[in-house]
Amino acid sequence: MAANEEKIYDAILNETLSENEVNEIIVGHADSKTKQNANMEQVDTKWIIEQMFNQQEKHFQQMKEMMQMFNLNSGHKFSVEFKKSIELFYGRETALKAQDWLETLKGVSKLISWPDELKLEAARANLVGSAQHWFIHNNFHTWNEFEGEFKQTFIGSVSKADLWKIMVQRKQKKK
Repeated sequence: MAANEEKIYDAILNETLSENEVNEIIVGHADSKTKQNANMEQVDTKWIIEQMFNQQEKHFQQMKEMMQMFNLNSGHKFSVEFKKSIELFYGRETALKAQDWLETLKGVSKLISWPDELKLEAARANLVGSAQHWFIHNNFHTWNEFEGEFKQTFIGSVSKADLWKIMVQRKQKKK
């Protein structure tokens, strides 16, 4: 591409030159006879510029379509199919079930490359009942905060859910 063509192309993309200014760049500082001939060439110049705009628009449209395809395949969408593989967690499950739930969530998020923010949102979306209330009460800002507290609350050596079940199952002896 010649220097003038590059200058015109950049000016068109940046919308810094009018059509007359573009024509002047193309024609240059010519004498009056050359300028008369240039007036006939201005029609061709206008057509060339229109073609450049059309071509550029097509390229932008193709890039937009490619970006949309990338976004659909990037794994940052919360796929319904993968959501089905993460069971709901109620907070009443055993420590083993809680550990399994957390590992499933981490595995799915790793498989489809979720960032930590989306992982945290997926956890929130799959908590119900008392587990959901626990999540809301703790107001987690990061995945690491959530994971640490989840392990401490629901998994631990003996989870609070397991302790609750033990307490409920206890019966007071008659004297």
